[in-house]
Amino acid sequence: MSEIEDRPPWSVYYRVDRLRSQRDSLKIEALPEDLEAVAHALNAVKVEGLYADVKVNRPNNNHLIYVSGTLYADVEQECVRSLKPVHTHVEEPFEGYFTDTNKTISFEKGKTDIMIRYGQDEVPMLDEKDDPTRVVDGVINLGELVMQFLTLAVPLYPRAEDAYDEKTSNEMGIVFDDEVDKQQDDNASKKYSPFKELENWRASVVLKEDEKKTGEEGKNAEKDDKK
Repeated sequence: MSEIEDRPPWSVYYRVDRLRSQRDSLKIEALPEDLEAVAHALNAVKVEGLYADVKVNRPNNNHLIYVSGTLYADVEQECVRSLKPVHTHVEEPFEGYFTDTNKTISFEKGKTDIMIRYGQDEVPMLDEKDDPTRVVDGVINLGELVMQFLTLAVPLYPRAEDAYDEKTSNEMGIVFDDEVDKQQDDNASKKYSPFKELENWRASVVLKEDEKKTGEEGKNAEKDDKK
């Protein structure tokens, strides 16, 4: 992969030494050329706007830097069924933990590293604050952090409201991942039930008894006619 392909689609660098007090607040906004790269990364038709309100917090004598905020974006995608435009307004909170020291690690991180080293099968998942992202060259890429949450916020299979046609979908044999769970739930409701089976058995027994009774009444009627 080339350096250009590996580059984040949106980069906004924040210098850690700028954080002279415990807190800092700022607003970042994508430029038109950034929006093109972001749309390409999201496999979207276009992104009409992208900005974020950001707060950077670092308590005194603490190696952790906590970044949080809210991102806003307007994304246009193609409907996976009809190719009609699908507009999504995103308003999503985001957060991340960073550290600018290579020497200090948390107790939980150290314990997990030892478990991995000795081949433990079940290793607990770490909270991000116990395994923060390293600050590279004294800067945090706020744009890359926002992009991580934006990617999760946009629809994976965008669909227009009037695009669903069950008959057409069945004829084409198209089944999307987000429909699998629903189909599995529907199938689960049709699984074997002993109570339903008992009800069907009782109904069949009653039907057979009725047929037998009707047959006996018919034979008796024939005998009466011969007399």
